Amino acid sequence: MKKLYLLCLIVLLTQCKTTQESIYESEVAFVQAFKISALHGCLNEATQGDFGATMRKYDDLGLAAQVAVLYHAENAIARELGEKFSKTIEPHYYYEGKRFIFNDCVKWAMYGNEVDSFATDWYHRNKYSQLQYRYDIDTTELLDPE
Repeated sequence: MKKLYLLCLIVLLTQCKTTQESIYESEVAFVQAFKISALHGCLNEATQGDFGATMRKYDDLGLAAQVAVLYHAENAIARELGEKFSKTIEPHYYYEGKRFIFNDCVKWAMYGNEVDSFATDWYHRNKYSQLQYRYDIDTTELLDPE
């Protein structure tokens, strides 16, 4: 009889276990969307807004697909990271002071470790968060924690 009670208790406890689900589609999708948003921010800032203007001119949907995976605030953080990086792209001495904007932005956002590790860390810290809509957040605190 004690075994039956113990078995019932174990079954009851395992059935009551709550599982948390990530608020994101998947880690791979999150990191990819974050990197694309960072790339957009880098290219747009380095071209003084011309990249975004060109996208609008050709009815490009821009970052709509990324916002579907990320959220608006995370998309803004990724773009701001890209904007910050674009300001560090130096003119090349050999090519008469011209910059490798496209090359440097793509290498940094898509193939570098900085954006990848930032996005992965963000995903793991926030995947079980509850969504809160805040409109007064200062993203500089998130980009430069001191």
